[in-house]
Amino acid sequence: MNLKTWIPTLDESLARAAREALFEIARSLPAPGDEHTIASLGNGEAGFALFHAYLAESGLLNSQRAEQHRELMLAHLQAAVSKLGDLGGRFDLFSGFMGISWAANHLHSLNWLDDIDDLCDVSDRAALDVLNEQGDEMLCELVSGLSGIGLYGLARRHRPLGAEIVQRARRALEVTAVCADGRRTWFHAPERMSAISVNSHPEGCFNLGLSHGVPGALVFLSRAGASELAAEATEWLLLQRRNFRNGSRFGYTFTDDPMREPDGARLAWCYGDLSVSVALLSTARHAGRLDWEAEAIDLALNAAKRPMESSGVVDAGFCHGAIGNAHIFMKLHAATGEPTLLEAAHRWLGEGLKMRVPGQGRAGFMAYCPLLPNEPERALWQPSASLIDGTCGIGLMLIGMLALMQPAWDEVFMLDIPAKVQ
Repeated sequence: MNLKTWIPTLDESLARAAREALFEIARSLPAPGDEHTIASLGNGEAGFALFHAYLAESGLLNSQRAEQHRELMLAHLQAAVSKLGDLGGRFDLFSGFMGISWAANHLHSLNWLDDIDDLCDVSDRAALDVLNEQGDEMLCELVSGLSGIGLYGLARRHRPLGAEIVQRARRALEVTAVCADGRRTWFHAPERMSAISVNSHPEGCFNLGLSHGVPGALVFLSRAGASELAAEATEWLLLQRRNFRNGSRFGYTFTDDPMREPDGARLAWCYGDLSVSVALLSTARHAGRLDWEAEAIDLALNAAKRPMESSGVVDAGFCHGAIGNAHIFMKLHAATGEPTLLEAAHRWLGEGLKMRVPGQGRAGFMAYCPLLPNEPERALWQPSASLIDGTCGIGLMLIGMLALMQPAWDEVFMLDIPAKVQ
């Protein structure tokens, strides 16, 4: 994989604030092997390794400091491997062993890491075993389901087992698809859902988020060559458009009618219009469907008009925060050339940087973490170093805003939108 150069577009004021936050994040991340950290990609050592690798290669540091961050990359990966036993057998992309192997494979593909065969070959076999044993009973989702395992397989497609993982994940999605509105899609049956999700949808639900639902399956299937199933499910997804109170067109989840949640979804990577626009644009370009591409761009332009007050955004992180939105709008602008999307990226970056309070949390950032059902009372705002909602992810996004290289790490979040075919 070669990183394509892209051009940072920040004005001097935004660039200065972004650079200051980035270097404070670099100083504040946990040390490799910290007793309070875990191994995972989404919330732990493997994510920290990605950050240090990208910072080392960003061109933002002198050679001595860059070498220090390369050493930190290696140390965090070694710490992730040493903590594999603490994952409790979890295999998924963001919380399990597969994410650690994905990070190692990604860094190897960029020529930033040497031999990875021992780690990744074991993960390839384990991923295939999981699919063979559980695949036909798994949810379609990216974070902990079939689309996530399939995405790992796509990254390892150059190896025989990687190609087999892709085909097995594709077959499992074909088996688990249901018919709704005359088209195939995926339904989250209650017996397959988490206890938290069952509390809100005891009869099961359709899920419209890129993180946990149908959009992630679309992206994977379009890349895996399952064009007929991807097309049906895309048409089903487009039938779920509504006009919600907060200005969004797509909701979160529903059992029989999306308007049962009339407020609509927040603006974020995980759910809502940004989530769907990215998945739809990626799927459209793989399929060569100009009509879907037009729908995706219209959805993104509508999302760009959403004011902060109705967005549901309260913190800065990747998954559902202001700088996460800035990053996605920047990627959508790079993929489409639409100036409105670049303006939205700058606006959201500014909103996110204003949330930083030096001396508070980690590098001035706090993550909003609402209480889960039956969870003991605790503070709702927490310092977080994670890739998903904390400073590791914020730092990676800021590198992308400042450096002359494509932030290719976000392919694990399905944000690597194909170039438009001329």
